[in-house]
Amino acid sequence: PAWGLCLMTHLPHEQRVIDEHQELHEKLSRLSVFLNTDTCLTLPFEERSLLLRQSKAMEEYAEVLGDRINRFMTRHE
Repeated sequence: PAWGLCLMTHLPHEQRVIDEHQELHEKLSRLSVFLNTDTCLTLPFEERSLLLRQSKAMEEYAEVLGDRINRFMTRHE
Protein backbone atom coordinates (compact mmCIF):
# COMPACT_ATOMS: atom_id res chain seq x y z
CA PRO A 1 0.00 0.00 0.00
CA ALA A 2 1.11 3.54 -0.70
CA TRP A 3 0.14 5.16 2.59
CA GLY A 4 3.19 7.39 2.49
CA LEU A 5 1.95 8.90 -0.77
CA CYS A 6 -1.28 10.21 0.74
CA LEU A 7 -1.63 13.96 0.89
CA MET A 8 -2.92 13.99 4.47
CA THR A 9 -0.69 15.05 7.32
CA HIS A 10 0.08 12.42 9.91
CA LEU A 11 1.02 12.82 13.53
CA PRO A 12 4.74 12.22 14.13
CA HIS A 13 4.26 8.76 15.64
CA GLU A 14 1.98 7.79 12.75
CA GLN A 15 4.58 8.86 10.21
CA ARG A 16 7.21 6.80 12.03
CA VAL A 17 4.98 3.72 11.76
CA ILE A 18 4.39 4.41 8.04
CA ASP A 19 8.14 4.85 7.47
CA GLU A 20 8.94 1.69 9.44
CA HIS A 21 6.36 -0.25 7.42
CA GLN A 22 7.95 0.90 4.16
CA GLU A 23 11.48 0.06 5.35
CA LEU A 24 10.33 -3.36 6.55
CA HIS A 25 8.75 -4.12 3.17
CA GLU A 26 12.02 -3.18 1.44
CA LYS A 27 14.01 -5.49 3.74
CA LEU A 28 11.48 -8.27 3.33
CA SER A 29 11.67 -7.90 -0.44
CA ARG A 30 15.47 -8.20 -0.38
CA LEU A 31 15.28 -11.24 1.91
CA SER A 32 12.72 -12.89 -0.37
CA VAL A 33 15.00 -12.38 -3.36
CA PHE A 34 17.93 -13.87 -1.44
CA LEU A 35 15.89 -16.89 -0.35
CA ASN A 36 15.42 -17.74 -4.03
CA THR A 37 19.10 -17.63 -4.97
CA ASP A 38 21.62 -20.41 -5.49
CA THR A 39 23.69 -18.82 -2.73
CA CYS A 40 20.92 -19.43 -0.24
CA LEU A 41 20.79 -23.08 -1.25
CA THR A 42 24.46 -23.45 -0.29
CA LEU A 43 23.74 -22.45 3.31
CA PRO A 44 23.33 -25.13 5.96
CA PHE A 45 19.75 -26.32 6.40
CA GLU A 46 19.44 -24.78 9.86
CA GLU A 47 20.54 -21.35 8.59
CA ARG A 48 17.99 -21.51 5.76
CA SER A 49 15.33 -22.53 8.27
CA LEU A 50 16.17 -19.54 10.44
CA LEU A 51 15.98 -17.21 7.45
CA LEU A 52 12.54 -18.59 6.59
CA ARG A 53 11.41 -18.07 10.19
CA GLN A 54 12.77 -14.52 10.01
CA SER A 55 10.84 -13.91 6.79
CA LYS A 56 7.59 -15.17 8.34
CA ALA A 57 8.12 -13.00 11.44
CA MET A 58 8.77 -9.96 9.25
CA GLU A 59 5.57 -10.68 7.29
CA GLU A 60 3.57 -10.84 10.52
CA TYR A 61 5.19 -7.64 11.80
CA ALA A 62 4.38 -5.89 8.50
CA GLU A 63 0.77 -7.01 8.82
CA VAL A 64 0.53 -5.55 12.34
CA LEU A 65 2.03 -2.25 11.17
CA GLY A 66 -0.41 -2.24 8.24
CA ASP A 67 -3.32 -2.75 10.62
CA ARG A 68 -2.12 0.17 12.72
CA ILE A 69 -1.79 2.37 9.64
CA ASN A 70 -5.30 1.46 8.55
CA ARG A 71 -6.56 2.60 11.95
CA PHE A 72 -4.74 5.92 11.49
CA MET A 73 -6.42 6.37 8.11
CA THR A 74 -9.92 5.71 9.43
CA ARG A 75 -9.38 8.20 12.26
CA HIS A 76 -8.36 10.86 9.74
CA GLU A 77 -11.40 10.40 7.51
